[in-house]
Parts: sequence; C-alpha cells; structure tokens
Amino acid sequence: MLNLDFFGNNFFLKKIYPEGIYNSIFIKDIMISLNGNSEFSFFIKQEPLFPVKKWGKWEKDFNALWVKTSSNVRFKGVLISNPDRLGFNKLDIYVEDFCQIFISQKENSHVNLSLFKNDRFIIQNVIPIFI
Repeated sequence: MLNLDFFGNNFFLKKIYPEGIYNSIFIKDIMISLNGNSEFSFFIKQEPLFPVKKWGKWEKDFNALWVKTSSNVRFKGVLISNPDRLGFNKLDIYVEDFCQIFISQKENSHVNLSLFKNDRFIIQNVIPIFI
C-alpha cells in the first residue's frame, strides 16, 4: 500500500482514495538535483473510489493517474543501476531507520532513494492519462 503521508499536499489523493492505494504504483521519472530541488513522478493504476467528473470515466477516458512531485529534499542515499531497463516497474515506499526509502527494481535494474524521514516530496499535479 502507498502511504500518502510520505507526500506533502496529499489532500486530493486522500479524498479520491480514502481506503488507500494498493499494488498499483509504478515509477515514471526521477530527477535529482545536487542542490536538493528534485522531482519524482509515478503512475497509479487503481481506479479512484470517488470519480472526478472533469476527467471522464475510468477505462474510457483514462486508466491511470500521473502524479508529479517536486521538493527541496535532502537525500541520505541514492543508488541507481541500469535505470533504462526499469521501464514502468512497481514502486515501493517505506520507512526504515529514520529514512523514507523509495525503491524500484527489476532483474538487474535498481533505483533506491533514501530521504531523511522529515523530508517530503510535494505533490504538484495529478493528471489522468492512458498508459
């Protein structure tokens, strides 16, 4: 399950997914800046419990949500191996040893971002799309 408390400005996603987001989160982009101003985006392939009228109907007008985030975060660690082979792979986020861990792996590809526990990626945009 994706714990939306790992993100700032999460009110909208909590409203349309009041029971949580399960096993349908896929990594899209990671842009890391040395000054901390970094971006991170992912897809949610789970139908919202509460529809948004202006988006249309699930599976007819869109089948995923593209969540774009950015923030001035402090990374405790970054490990990236063969990112071009990841594709749209499952994303897991959890807390371990006072850090938030963002991890995605597939065969010999791996992305692992460790953020200090109090740092948050801030949700900037949620876009309905077809993938």
